[in-house]
Amino acid sequence: MVSHKMFIDLFEKGWVLEWSKVGHKTYYVISGKGNLLISKMHRMYILEEELPMSTRRNKIARSNNPKDKRLMEVLEEFNRKVREKKQ
Repeated sequence: MVSHKMFIDLFEKGWVLEWSKVGHKTYYVISGKGNLLISKMHRMYILEEELPMSTRRNKIARSNNPKDKRLMEVLEEFNRKVREKKQ
């Protein structure tokens, strides 16, 4: 369940847009930015796209924490599976 504060935050950051206002009801839609993110996540989920591994695009790759190092190994394994599926 999304809290009101979280929804307002998403709205202010441009992830959700006001679509229509009818009487006392307001209807919202996911923005283009949100749709791009959802599409990218879906492609990753169905193994069509690799996870970004560069330090510029992945905060976990920048970390020196041992737990994050292990997580990076798991993400690299995920990317190997994506590459295998593409072949």
